Amino acid sequence: YYIFMDDDATAFDTRTNAVAWRAFEGFLQSMEPAVMALDLPGQDYSEKLLQAHKDKGCLMEELEYVTGLWYDAMVNAFHYKAVKHLLPYISTFDQKTWWASQ
Repeated sequence: YYIFMDDDATAFDTRTNAVAWRAFEGFLQSMEPAVMALDLPGQDYSEKLLQAHKDKGCLMEELEYVTGLWYDAMVNAFHYKAVKHLLPYISTFDQKTWWASQ
């Protein structure tokens, strides 16, 4: 994996209230996703998405992960086989906004 992260990024598992870099690493090794990003603290997009599915009766069991709808480059992991398809980032809009870089 190629892992990019902010220097102040922290992986925090809300289920165990513990710093979770080893859990992050273990998930990458066991599931081998093409791309993985962490939720932003306080944003909880994944939790909101899961709750919406629960409210509609669409979720029959607890999930360990969900497809990302919004993500930040705070922590991104790219599988080595996916890198050639996803990187480098397109720089067309870099002069307009840094939000569009990924």
